[in-house]
Amino acid sequence: MASRLGIYTELELQGARDLVRELVRTVRGFRLYAGNHPNLAGMFEALRKKWDNATAGGPLSLRLDERDVLLDGESVYRAASVGEMIPSVLYDHGVVGLVFKRGGENSELHRLVGVLGEDPEQLTDIPSRLWEADLHHLQVLLDADEVDEDWNSPEEMVQEVTNLGTPDDAPAPTEP
Repeated sequence: MASRLGIYTELELQGARDLVRELVRTVRGFRLYAGNHPNLAGMFEALRKKWDNATAGGPLSLRLDERDVLLDGESVYRAASVGEMIPSVLYDHGVVGLVFKRGGENSELHRLVGVLGEDPEQLTDIPSRLWEADLHHLQVLLDADEVDEDWNSPEEMVQEVTNLGTPDDAPAPTEP
C-alpha cells in the first residue's frame, strides 16, 4: 500500500501509533502500580521494544496539539479528552513536538515515564523537567514563541539528526 505521507512509510506510521499508545499505557501503569510491580516491568519492556521498532528507520518526529499526536500531519493518537497527559498537558506547557531517536535506554524510559506519570495538576514546567531528566534519545520541541530564532521544524530536525556524524563532518584528506 502506497503511503500518502511525506517522509514516512505506512510501516513507520504504524510504528509511531504503537509507540505512542505504549507510552500512554506505561504512563497510566506507572500511576497505578508500585515501581517494582511485575506488570509495570513488562510495560517498560514493551515500551522499549516499541521505541526501537518506531525508530528503526531513523528519528521519528511527532507534533503535538491539544488532542492529537501527529506524524507528518496524520494523527497517530487522539486523546479521549482534553486534559489527557499526552498530548494535552504537554501542549499546554509549550511542548509542540517530540523527536524520538534510535537507542532509547531503559533508564531514559523510566525517567521519561517518571516525569509524565506525575499528577498533571501537581506538575509544573514540564519542559524543564524533561530537560532535567537528561533524555539523550528524545528531543523536546517547544512552542516557536519560546525558542531561539534558529528553531527548526521536526522535518528539518530529522534531517539534521540523520546528518550528524556523516563523512561530511570529517576533515578533507590531505595529499602526501
